[in-house]
Amino acid sequence: MASNHLSLLNNVSAQLVALRHARNYFAPRLAPDFNVFDFIQTDELRLSQIIGWLLDPKGTHAQGDAFLLEFASKFVPTLEGLDTLTAQIKLEAACGDQRRIDILLDMGRVGLAIENKPYANDQDGQLRHYLNYLSRFEQSSLLYLTGTSDRLPADHSLSLEERTEAASTGQLVLMSYADLIPWLEACRGKASSERVRVFLDDFQNFILSRFEGMNDMTEQAMLIEQILRDKQTIEAAAQVANGWREAQRSLITILNNQIKAALPDDWRINGELTSKAYSYIELTAPSSAPWAFRVGFDGGNFKSFVYGVAHPKTTKSNLKNMLAELNSALGAGSNKAPTDDWAWWRYTSPLDPLLAYEVHWENNPEPWQDIADGVIANAIISAGRSVLEQVRPS
Repeated sequence: MASNHLSLLNNVSAQLVALRHARNYFAPRLAPDFNVFDFIQTDELRLSQIIGWLLDPKGTHAQGDAFLLEFASKFVPTLEGLDTLTAQIKLEAACGDQRRIDILLDMGRVGLAIENKPYANDQDGQLRHYLNYLSRFEQSSLLYLTGTSDRLPADHSLSLEERTEAASTGQLVLMSYADLIPWLEACRGKASSERVRVFLDDFQNFILSRFEGMNDMTEQAMLIEQILRDKQTIEAAAQVANGWREAQRSLITILNNQIKAALPDDWRINGELTSKAYSYIELTAPSSAPWAFRVGFDGGNFKSFVYGVAHPKTTKSNLKNMLAELNSALGAGSNKAPTDDWAWWRYTSPLDPLLAYEVHWENNPEPWQDIADGVIANAIISAGRSVLEQVRPS
């Protein structure tokens, strides 16, 4: 069995070398690493604008209602009699009680809403309020769109019983960004404009990279081909995958220990990083206590890497005051802050000025290599120092 493991790994390694050599050779002509999404803000609002634009029959993509019809057939087939010609797309649509729906498609007697949650958590009673608002339409559906499939609506937003009932009737549809890929592929097939097709390709690649941790589909296809060669390589791949998951758990334990060892003597640390969702560590310096630098994973299996400032025992007004100061000093954090005991937070990206890592670690080798090299622990402490320097104790 060990020989099968080594044979598979050696074959994959050789194929990767050849593939990357060919990609470098043709790079001047094809620019395979270029993606327009590397140069635009990809926060919740911008992503809502992009999805709304694609769904808008009057959008400048000039493809009419083709994309909207594809969307409806894939995700809300129970809705009938869609009047797509008169559909109105509203972003941040007011729906009472000082709440706003991210994307609302008003098609006369039919209403379709999208609550876009690529990064943020739910507010109290949020989905319950949206479902009540949509009841004014004869037919309606609320799509709850999350960054990863393991993120479900919070119980304080909509109870499990309510969620189950709404889902059974089609009033609530749970989906992740990965679920948009077949729709975007269908849109590409419908699009007559080459410019629009290229944009759709970039959007798909952004989703795969940001939310699924897949940065090169050509390499992914080659890997699958090697795995599926025969029964032995399939078995070897399964064993390697199991070993990799265990290796990740070992590496994250190493990271916890590295941070503790590198921490200044007068700093405190609480919590630990694990593969579970909402696993964080908190670093507190004497000059900033009781405010803490919090870093960790919002999602399970090392997804949604986030950092920010937290104060478990303060008031909402203190959180808001701290938010303004941190936005000014560190740049914009999430537009959903403050919430719970977070005053300010930001999901990481390769362009982040303090922690330049992909937001999802599960399938990305770089953070794990940096743990092995002892790099990330120092980066986290350095980011914590930079953030906490802006914090004034209360």
